[in-house]
Amino acid sequence: MAAESDDPELAERLAELGWRGPGFPTPPITRVAAYGLAWRGERVLLCRVAPGHLGSGSWTLPGGGLRFGESPEAAVVRELEEETGLRGRIAGSPEISSETGTWPLRGASVRFHQVRLVYPMEIVGGSQRDEAAGSTDTCDWFSAGDAARLKLTGLARTSLEPPGAAPDRDSEGGRHATDP
Repeated sequence: MAAESDDPELAERLAELGWRGPGFPTPPITRVAAYGLAWRGERVLLCRVAPGHLGSGSWTLPGGGLRFGESPEAAVVRELEEETGLRGRIAGSPEISSETGTWPLRGASVRFHQVRLVYPMEIVGGSQRDEAAGSTDTCDWFSAGDAARLKLTGLARTSLEPPGAAPDRDSEGGRHATDP
């Protein structure tokens, strides 16, 4: 089981759903998120999850949850720029996954249903920089070999697997609990 978290985005989402805090039942969450898979030659762009967020210290693809009314295509472009300073364009159709599981939150367990779209991206501009006070704290480009030695989220690991590889699942058949 993953370590408990004080993830501020998750706590805020639960509060919006009427959760009264530790000791009270948590409502289940459905989350739709869009991520970008960007390559520069043989190097992939990854972001490290910031302290205090689910999966803290793990490396993931740039991306995140859709805002109300936002399209997945707009979300992936926005998230890429927010987390890396880079501007991108979608370069193909997304890979779509749907998972259920439980996220550990300090004082509670949160059941989730997560739908994630991973878009191939082409970097078209911007200046690489780290996200300030966000869900990630740094970003960088890694070779596939270097990325394989990092602590990767299940999403990043699965996205970097060769086509046809078996999905990385936990013992209950869902994705790793630390993948927000």
